[in-house]
Amino acid sequence: MYYFTSDLSDDALKRNPALLRFCESLGPVNSLLKAASYLLHASNFTNARNFLLQNSVAVLEDDSGIPYAILHPIGGP
Repeated sequence: MYYFTSDLSDDALKRNPALLRFCESLGPVNSLLKAASYLLHASNFTNARNFLLQNSVAVLEDDSGIPYAILHPIGGP
């Protein structure tokens, strides 16, 4: 298990993509998101949200994680 404290906003990840490169090197993983004031619901956290969706086998989260509508688009399971 790895625990990171980092700014995951789109602008911060653009300036320093090393965290995502490291995480990507781990291969498909299970992701655990702890409450973060609904940050992944915001439009300026698109890169982090998309990265988690593309690189996670499973995501365990509360309501403040990735919005349910994005996890299960309308018409999906």
